[in-house]
Amino acid sequence: MVLNNMAIVARYEGNFSQATLFYRQCLAIYRDLKDERRICAVLNNLGGALNDAGDYADALPLLEESLRLHRARADESGEATALYNLGDGALLCNRLDDAEKRCTESLCIFFKLGGGKGIVSTLTALATVHVASERFTSAARLLSAASYATEQTAAALSPATQARFDKTVMALKQALNRDAFDLAWHEGQTTSLADIIAGLLGTAPNDH
Repeated sequence: MVLNNMAIVARYEGNFSQATLFYRQCLAIYRDLKDERRICAVLNNLGGALNDAGDYADALPLLEESLRLHRARADESGEATALYNLGDGALLCNRLDDAEKRCTESLCIFFKLGGGKGIVSTLTALATVHVASERFTSAARLLSAASYATEQTAAALSPATQARFDKTVMALKQALNRDAFDLAWHEGQTTSLADIIAGLLGTAPNDH
């Protein structure tokens, strides 16, 4: 649909108010048509755009509906995206425990599905969570793994993810000395994603 394509372009260009307007129009049309597959997709996209605009309160019920519908449809890719968007919104609200839980769930599903771009986004968000909770070494490993995944998949990052990545790198370079940063970065590049996920599932909260 043209409206959906216009929304995608507006969001990519950072025009979030226009993007959300187009997505809401799409959603109304798909609800009238009872097109559940497209309803699920637009709910995810609209929730993500609202997150980008800093409006998590409006995004939350849409993303929860999206997650519920995707699970009912056994659509794991859509489920992973909804979980990431919920985690992203929680991160923006500084709800770090919820953000980490949602993003880790999302990462596990994206890994199972082999989703390169989703893996990069969730690793970057998780690195940001770890910085916010002062787990700087693990954050550097996660961000390095995101960088490696980007190189391996040639996935083009969204402007929002790229900005988060760059900001998190800067924060880590301020928090860690060069040797510590370089060592953690090397570990993130050389540790398998399966082992990184296993570490996340059992991460000690005092890992600095």
